[in-house]
Amino acid sequence: MRAPEFIVSPEILKDEDICLDSREHFHMVRVRRLEAGSVVRLVDGLGSLVHARIKKIHADRVILKRSGPVETVDDLVPLRMILPIIKGERMDQAVLQLSEIGVGLIQPVLTSRTIVRADSSRLSRKWERWQSLSLHGLKQCRGIKTARVLKPCTVQEVLSGLSGSGFKIVLSEKHMDISLLELLQGKEQPFPITAAVGPEGGFSREETARFIGRGFEPAGLGPRILRSGTAAVYSAAVISQFFWSAKQI
Repeated sequence: MRAPEFIVSPEILKDEDICLDSREHFHMVRVRRLEAGSVVRLVDGLGSLVHARIKKIHADRVILKRSGPVETVDDLVPLRMILPIIKGERMDQAVLQLSEIGVGLIQPVLTSRTIVRADSSRLSRKWERWQSLSLHGLKQCRGIKTARVLKPCTVQEVLSGLSGSGFKIVLSEKHMDISLLELLQGKEQPFPITAAVGPEGGFSREETARFIGRGFEPAGLGPRILRSGTAAVYSAAVISQFFWSAKQI
């Protein structure tokens, strides 16, 4: 049985004796019901991890003894996912699932067909929540490095900020003649990848033209019309599998 995982702040990982309090203390003692002597895995979400053994449990904190050196691991897929801001909890779910898959960057974007309209203050609060959800996803998937959620911006701002390197894909229901997998298989070295998923109803004709004008190649995801969150998670899973399969060759 693998050691349970907990998320800690980066600055305490190098300490020989590690003190945890607040939420992680509660999760370790009350939820997981771990006892003195139990071995756990501690990660900071930035790529560092250590194994530690519970030394002593107090009412408000847990003292652990580090049992090995700090390891640095990058377990993210070199994928930037351009994701339209989706209404309601489906956006939270998409961010969480993309984090679990191991997407490197998540770029929320406002499109001409985006239903959600919010002022900068509300968008800032949403962005903070998405960052928190991304970190929370590490526990579920036993990840080491968390997906970075970028600040929401417009399609034009995204395209203006993209560098010329890497392979770029725009997912479109109007381009079913070539699938995402076929497109990936036709590239000798596709990574890093930037993939753009449209809002409900897809990108407008003008937005699609802008993406293609900046070097994005269109691809489809099969005969069914998928919701934006589903399309993002589906395409991220395909790209992730392609990446890790290539790494093992």
